[in-house]
Amino acid sequence: MTPDTMLAIIDSDVLRFHAYRDRALRGSIGTHQHQWQAASWYLLLCPAPTLHLTRAILWHDVAEAFIGDVPGPVKSACAELSTILAAMEAVVSEDLGLPVVDKERDLAWMKLCDRLADYHHVAMTAPWNLDFDDWQEARAEIGGLAESLGIGGKVEALLNEVDA
Repeated sequence: MTPDTMLAIIDSDVLRFHAYRDRALRGSIGTHQHQWQAASWYLLLCPAPTLHLTRAILWHDVAEAFIGDVPGPVKSACAELSTILAAMEAVVSEDLGLPVVDKERDLAWMKLCDRLADYHHVAMTAPWNLDFDDWQEARAEIGGLAESLGIGGKVEALLNEVDA
């Protein structure tokens, strides 16, 4: 990893939830903290974590420092924009030499930990938002990913504790 890449990673903190409907969440967490939380969930939940996937999760949002953090609902509403952003993130990630994740199981771990970090953050910061449909859908997605990875019971118990 080059010094330029290391500095890009260190300097890449971007505010998340910057366009969220609830002001309590707007800018309440940066990508550094979010990525650290996602990697922590991976290390806590995965029975056999790998260094490669830990690094990939730890730096999964670094490209946002170069292209911005476009809100999920915007990407969901416009498939073309989502495709363009994914391609741009891939180019930036490749230019920086960030870890590439292409195995379906690893992608599922990455998605699970990314969503779980967001869900947990919302639960701890502004829990009333979990009653909205988008967070109920996120909870269901987390449960489905966890089931596919063989840790459904463990994650369901965790979510029940977070929701309590």
